[in-house]
Amino acid sequence: FWANYQAMMANQALNNTSFADDTDNVQEMSRSISRYDMAQLITNIMTSQGFPASSSDKSAAIAKITDYNTIPSQYRDAVANVYALGIITGYSDGSFSGEVTMNRGQAAVVIYRMMQYSGNSGGNITNPDPETPAEPETPSKPSQPEQTGKTLANGKPVTEANILELLSELQAKYPEHTSFVNGYRDGIKSYDVLKATNQYKVTGSNLSASTHSGCGGWAALVSDYIFGQTGFPARKIATADARPGDIGISLDGNGKATHIFIITSRAQHNDECQWTEFDGTDSNTTGPNNTYEIVWDIGHCDWDNPQPGDYTVDVWTRYPN
Repeated sequence: FWANYQAMMANQALNNTSFADDTDNVQEMSRSISRYDMAQLITNIMTSQGFPASSSDKSAAIAKITDYNTIPSQYRDAVANVYALGIITGYSDGSFSGEVTMNRGQAAVVIYRMMQYSGNSGGNITNPDPETPAEPETPSKPSQPEQTGKTLANGKPVTEANILELLSELQAKYPEHTSFVNGYRDGIKSYDVLKATNQYKVTGSNLSASTHSGCGGWAALVSDYIFGQTGFPARKIATADARPGDIGISLDGNGKATHIFIITSRAQHNDECQWTEFDGTDSNTTGPNNTYEIVWDIGHCDWDNPQPGDYTVDVWTRYPN
């Protein structure tokens, strides 16, 4: 697909997608595509063809999308555009759920709807009116009960004991003070982890927390080693309900992320919590490679009773409900 890839790059069809960061590695183009990236891809093409949604239609669409405020800023306009045009719409609960991966059939339907607008469908099809799009069939959203039958990445049932076993395997594979080089290459595929980290900006900046490098990359690698890259959507829970394998996000006084880590256990005798920590402060740069030191350590904080000036912790779990 090299010629197709070059044509898309030359025509800016991949602008603002996660694929645009991998122009030096065309093999990344064969990975799954999220609803976010599909919305951006379709919007890029539709705009270049002269068929974007109007501002008023986008505003009307935004009012219907229940999870619009949680959509990463880079995708918001694209989501509003495809929703307004009826090319990609929401689930029955009104959410867009852009981190969900599209299958081949869904992608074919989306592309066909786009082609109807541009007149490139190859058949005698009346182009939909961009101002009054036909209501498309609502995609089916996986139900929570279906997730409860899923197994961990090693094929074992989802239990705390089996998750601790996987954490022990990782500790043997990555002993303390080894190097975490170039980040987690597959972090951009970790859609179920992205659902959690994309909610937060990094302290001192306006960038979303990473699942590729630094502590976020390490946390994504560990979480995916346990649960796999997809199939176990992350949801926010109370800190008191934290379990081994959950994702912890330390927040400053402005609600921005200062650190991301994986929880290994919770002390039963008091409110102190223990977690596996990746210490990003021990990073150093060697040429083009960012090298981080892994520290399997026990950290303590009183999550449930923070004092003025203390940082707080949000916990996200991928355990089935």
